[in-house]
This record gives sequence, structure tokens and C-alpha cells, in this order.
Amino acid sequence: MTKRLGQRLLEFVPGCLLLGWGIFVYWLHRDELLTLYISRRVEWMVRLAAAGCYVLGGLLIIQALFKKNSQTHAHDNCGCSCSHEDPSDEPPSLWQASQTISLGILLLPFILSWLWPPAALGSQTAALKGVDLAPSSIFTERYADNRLPAVDERLSVEIEEIEGSLEDEMEFVQVEVPDQDDLRAANPSMESTNVMFPSDAFTKPYAVYAEKLIQEEEIIISEKHFIETIMTLDLYRDKFYGKRVRLEGFVHHMTGMKDDQLAVTRFAMQCCAADSTPYGLLAVNDTDHMLQRDEWIEASGILREGSFQDHDVMVLHVDQLRKIEPKSDPYVYQDLEFGL
Repeated sequence: MTKRLGQRLLEFVPGCLLLGWGIFVYWLHRDELLTLYISRRVEWMVRLAAAGCYVLGGLLIIQALFKKNSQTHAHDNCGCSCSHEDPSDEPPSLWQASQTISLGILLLPFILSWLWPPAALGSQTAALKGVDLAPSSIFTERYADNRLPAVDERLSVEIEEIEGSLEDEMEFVQVEVPDQDDLRAANPSMESTNVMFPSDAFTKPYAVYAEKLIQEEEIIISEKHFIETIMTLDLYRDKFYGKRVRLEGFVHHMTGMKDDQLAVTRFAMQCCAADSTPYGLLAVNDTDHMLQRDEWIEASGILREGSFQDHDVMVLHVDQLRKIEPKSDPYVYQDLEFGL
């Protein structure tokens, strides 16, 4: 009897777990903690899946409530000599073991969320992943000399003089100008005519954005265009040295930094926290503020040329700094409409 009761209770476990998953997602969404795990772009998918958990969990519970007990027979007390084996006395099958493992996997996230409450990624994860202080390397490494293609090179053309007498003592020459298709075939990277911000097909949106940023007295690295602004500044950093830059982020101290150095860091998320990448701007604290790691700050200063671990990087010499509250959504996202 006890075994049968235990089996009946186990039939309610899958439905209760699915309902628990739906409640768990609702709790994360209500307390604005869901974005600590996933990107805002896919949040609606998770909420839709939670609704599915409600429906499926409810159906499984209803099924368990109205399920007939297959171990009860109408002629159990009829006095006949037929025997009935109790399935509860059978050893657990491989199928039952796999069910137990599946239920354990569904239960594991609840246990982990209780042991480690939801929290934003910080310095500990940034140290493991490594902060990217020069994000434009994904473009510059495409070229052998690690530089953007020069677009102000003089085109060599052949000039052929026409023999014979000419009227009005004017000299004419025949110039063979290469076709545009031939130019692109010879150098596919030459797409820009902007000498100040050279670009190719991949970096053209950043060149256009750089033309806008260079006109601003103070470049504000906003939440919406954090990745794009950092990338643009690093891609054309020689043009932005001496400009004032303002940004927000958490304090991260990297190995090899001096006492007055820090990285103002933000995590960029694509889909979930697992694929997030820490981007940062190397800064020198020229103020009197004492900073601890993972503190959130708003820093403003002058962008200068510098180096870190034998790599040329931008350095922000901070002369204005204030501590701020951590962001409710600490991550930044790539703007899919950038350059369109």
C-alpha cells in the first residue's frame, strides 16, 4: 500500500516541476532578474516557454489526478484462484531510472538558484574571460601590416603622347584611367574615399560614425551604442587622442596594472550570460577617489595614447569621477540597426 501511494505521488512530480519552472521564470521577470541570464532580445521566448510550462504542467497534473489505478482489478475479491503480481514489487527498469535522472535535471536549476542567487557578472568572470581593451583587432588583423588600407595612394596611369601636328599649339594626351571594377578587383579593401577615416566594406559603418563623433566636444559612450563607440574609438584611436570621453562601468583590476590603473568594464551579451564578452577602456585615475573592484563609476577624462602588456591601447586619463549605483541591467548589446 505504501509503495502504491509513493508511485501515485511520483506521478504528480513532472507536472509540479513544470509548474515550478513557470513560476520561477515569472519570479525572475517580476524582479527584473531575467536579463541577468539572457538577452532582452530573447526574453519573450523564455516567457513564452514559461507559459508552455504552465499549460503542460497543468495537463500532467490533471492526467495524474484522473489516472486509473491499473493495479486494482474488479475481481480481486471474487474468490477466484487467479494470481496478480504487484508491479511495485518489480525491480526498477532502465526507463524508470532515466525518468528519475530527467526529473533530477529539472530540479537542479532550483537548487543552484537557491545556493547562488542571481547576480550580475563582475570582475571574477572578467578575469577568467579576459577584458578586451582593443576590440578593433578583429578588423585590423585582416591586413598583413595590421593597419587599415590606405585610400589616399596615388593611382598610377599610363600617359601616351599623340604624334603629329596639333591645332592652336595645344598638346593633348591620352590617359587610360583604370575602371572602378578593375580597382576593386586589384584591391578589394579600397571602398572608402574618406582620407581621415579610411574603411572597407566591413568598417564603413564605423567610419561614418567616427565622422559624427569627432565633431562632439565630449564623446559620451552611451548604453545603446557602447560596443559600437568603443570599437570606433579604438579603430581610429589616433584621430581621437585628446578628445574628452565619458562612460559608465564597473571597476576591474587586471594583472599587471599599476595602483592608479583600472579598466572601466561592461559585459556585452549576445544571447545569454554564457556568451558574454567583457569590453573595457583602460583608465588612469587622476582623482582622489579610492576605488574597489566591482564598484560602478561614471568616469570622464582625456583620451591619450598608451600601452598595456606590450600592446598599444587607448588610455583614459580620468579627472572627473563619481560612484553610481549598479545598473539594473548591467549588460550592453550590439545595435542590430547600426550602420543601416
